[in-house]
Amino acid sequence: MGTGPAAAFSGNPVTPTAAAPLITSSNSLTVGVGQHLSFKVTAAGTPRPAITASGLPGWLTFTPAAAFPLNQSDSFTVTTSLAPSPAAIALSSGSLPPNVSFIVNGNGTATLSGVPAGKAKSYSMTFKATFGTATTTQKFTLTTTAS
Repeated sequence: MGTGPAAAFSGNPVTPTAAAPLITSSNSLTVGVGQHLSFKVTAAGTPRPAITASGLPGWLTFTPAAAFPLNQSDSFTVTTSLAPSPAAIALSSGSLPPNVSFIVNGNGTATLSGVPAGKAKSYSMTFKATFGTATTTQKFTLTTTAS
């Protein structure tokens, strides 16, 4: 407050800074021996943090969640792990984002690839792996994000 002239604008713009990564999922999980386990690890931060895992027991695998930025080329490889021969893999249900394809590579892998269009959204799908008469399915979510 005062009676003098208003102060001039200093010209110092506000510049946002990066936000430290934060794991937002639960820090523990209990599962019975021999039971199927699926656990989604989530994180927040700017820029979006990458999630990795180390020191896992041999029976546990870590598969990062797939997120494709809209209007940018991206890909994600789906892999079966049956030795000594690869299993056949297919997209058995669900939908893909516009302009994203599911390409079967014929070697036990398939690739989700493309330049997703539309709005930021989660797409649920199910992959099916077949080896002889044995089949298994895996639910999967591909999320498109604003670029």
